[in-house]
Amino acid sequence: MLVSIFVSSVSAHGFMVDIQPIRDISQPAVYNYDAISNNIDSLRSPSGNGPLCRGQRGTKSRNLNLVNGQPMTVTSAFSIGAQHIGPCQIEIMQRNKPSTAVVIAQGDCARPPAEGGKLAQTSTYKTSGADAQCPGRIPPNLVTNDMCLNEWTFEVQNADRVRCTDCVLRWTWTAQHISVYEPEFYENCLDVTLSTSNLAPAAVAPAIGPTAAVAQAVAEQIIVKQPLEQAKEKKCRTRSKALKPAECKPGVDLACMGQSYFAFCFPENPDASAVYLKCAEGTSCLQQGLSIACQTV
Repeated sequence: MLVSIFVSSVSAHGFMVDIQPIRDISQPAVYNYDAISNNIDSLRSPSGNGPLCRGQRGTKSRNLNLVNGQPMTVTSAFSIGAQHIGPCQIEIMQRNKPSTAVVIAQGDCARPPAEGGKLAQTSTYKTSGADAQCPGRIPPNLVTNDMCLNEWTFEVQNADRVRCTDCVLRWTWTAQHISVYEPEFYENCLDVTLSTSNLAPAAVAPAIGPTAAVAQAVAEQIIVKQPLEQAKEKKCRTRSKALKPAECKPGVDLACMGQSYFAFCFPENPDASAVYLKCAEGTSCLQQGLSIACQTV
């Protein structure tokens, strides 16, 4: 039985549930899912700079066939009546070796597909429970009555760069509902067993570059004043070889990449690859010392 629990200020919480569409979910494979009925915050609260995969281990594995360009669906749960802004990312890595991580998807996983990705939230309210607002889309065994399931379907990329067979799939969400300057980081993992037909030879190293999806996910942000220290630490854990443009000069935190794009340079860590983002429409990137501003044209 669901129990309604509301507070005057509802935070935007979320977690990955499974790599299945909603209709197929009965026993989610995400690590620590049993906590949903007695310690839900260990699933859905920000993970910060804690241990990889929240320090949890899996009890079941999903079979997964990765093919570049083929659709894949990940189902997440998000709290009702709150903003869910910011890009998500899916990585595949060898167990206990985050340096082998390969990004297979990036984008805005919280925007309802039926709304064309134009609304940066799940269309829910604080005035009633999830059972009234999203019947049929409630996480199994949820007792707090305050979360709805949301499907994110994307096209797989970099499948040919994955080298493991028994792997960890890691979902991260950089939530910017409070501030783009001080985002919250969410993370969940589950085990996957990959088919071997598309695995790369051992000599191929993971390579990750800029994507239009991440740029679009932050297109509404006008100014970025300071580097995101938590983002730096998280990115550093998942890169084995730096991929940085010439604009990332020594000491530069943020660098303009022409007029429309900019890069997080992570100057204090030579092994961290740059992360590329886009200025909002109608703005242009202006270098300001060690940082940048996206100013109205």
